[in-house]
Amino acid sequence: MGSQSPHHPPESYPAAGYFRSGLPYNRFGLGLRPLVIFQGLMFENKPQSGIVNRMYNFLGHDYTVYSVLRRPGMPQGKVTP
Repeated sequence: MGSQSPHHPPESYPAAGYFRSGLPYNRFGLGLRPLVIFQGLMFENKPQSGIVNRMYNFLGHDYTVYSVLRRPGMPQGKVTP
């Protein structure tokens, strides 16, 4: 997310990128409350296309949704700290 704060103005939605920690994310929704979804079954460790996140669109009215994936480059069997 760089130097931006976790709460973005509505005109910045949706977005994708990497947190400073290296975790890839997709963000969507205009709700005032944040909701973090940790994806565990994705084959690529990079921000996903909009198609992947459509199953969570119903949450976007009430929440700002962050769909977070596993950090790229981690060995198999290791968990994200």
